[in-house]
Amino acid sequence: RGFSRVLDMESVIPIPDILPGKLLPPLILAEVSYFSNQNCRKGAKAEHEASRRFLSQRYRCSEHAIDTALTALRSTQNAEVGPWLEVSTPARALRGHHYSPSGQTATDLAKWVRFGRFLFGPAGVLTPLMARPILLPSPKGIGLHQGFVLGLVSKAGPISRADLVRSVRGLMSARTAYSAISRLVGNELLLLDDGDLIVPRNLDQRIRRDELHWGAIQRAREIDEMLGAEQYFFQTAVAGGPTVTRIKSLLRKRSCFYCAAAPGPEGGDVEHFPPVHWGGTDTTSLLLPACRRCNRSHGSLIKQTPKLPAPSPSVRSVEFPGDHDTFRKFMLEVMMMQAARYSTCLNERDIEGAMEAATRIFPLWLSLKSGVTVIDTTTGEVGPIRETFSLDVIDHVNDSLGGIPAAVDVPLALRRESEGQL
Repeated sequence: RGFSRVLDMESVIPIPDILPGKLLPPLILAEVSYFSNQNCRKGAKAEHEASRRFLSQRYRCSEHAIDTALTALRSTQNAEVGPWLEVSTPARALRGHHYSPSGQTATDLAKWVRFGRFLFGPAGVLTPLMARPILLPSPKGIGLHQGFVLGLVSKAGPISRADLVRSVRGLMSARTAYSAISRLVGNELLLLDDGDLIVPRNLDQRIRRDELHWGAIQRAREIDEMLGAEQYFFQTAVAGGPTVTRIKSLLRKRSCFYCAAAPGPEGGDVEHFPPVHWGGTDTTSLLLPACRRCNRSHGSLIKQTPKLPAPSPSVRSVEFPGDHDTFRKFMLEVMMMQAARYSTCLNERDIEGAMEAATRIFPLWLSLKSGVTVIDTTTGEVGPIRETFSLDVIDHVNDSLGGIPAAVDVPLALRRESEGQL
């Protein structure tokens, strides 16, 4: 077998000579080295975020396991060489620790960067699996060891069991490697072909099948939502509201606002309404979850039109039968109804209708976001001018993100009434 002849094999699996323990610490170290090197090439700081919460979610393992790995990587076992990692930017506000390679890692940095690229690069061993719920530990998933073996065979197979076990001997024991292989073969995620391990042609479908069968998708979603809620409340307490990045990460896990398609394992897109080409921005547009098909089909049509500047807020006060919060929720429903109309117009190639739907209410929406006085016509009370707030949609939607598709079903009478009032 030609592959077995070259499996000596730094050219195939470039594992550094000296490793800081078994699987998890070397993976973290390789990730920090690779992405720090990428940042350095782009002119940014040569560091990478590696907080325990970030890594726990990324590797689908317990925070205790991450704590143990980070402790080992930060400890100085050899005073002459120093620790494997050092904190380059301490945790502050909304971010965790940032690390950079140190000690033994810095000495062999080229090897660690190469190993990181092999694992996490665009065609890396673990890249297709890192966002998949299947990486959850048993009984909901296959766990990190099986995931590493599966990714390795997918990239470097066909390969015999003995060759595979020998190639990963620095990262896991032979017993662990054989156990991982047996479980993957038993679940039909690996197949035997003339004694060699290969992946089935429909591997992605089989992974999806097991994710559904074991409840991995639901469990991963529960974890993501729990972490999202924690970060949301923390960011609200520290910064007065969630960051744009956090809001987008929440929305990417939701079904498409336009066609209700479920997001893939890597998440969906986030569409701006109005689109950036027509004056929208991260902090002024209504952000909506969108599948890539809808988002890109909209974008290809919009880019054929002239670029529009962002309008200025045109209203300082508004009369409305309700208080400021009621008006804000009402405006959210109106914006989502306009977004549904905008999408329908684009699907029918009615560009002028789509532009009118996207820009007609936008000046009033901007006024609301920049602070507007609401005069309650039922009580006569005057609501205060609010400070500028970023993406207030989340205040309403975060409690139940399913509220976005539901708003499209607002009765026609209310739709006509809202258009008449505005």
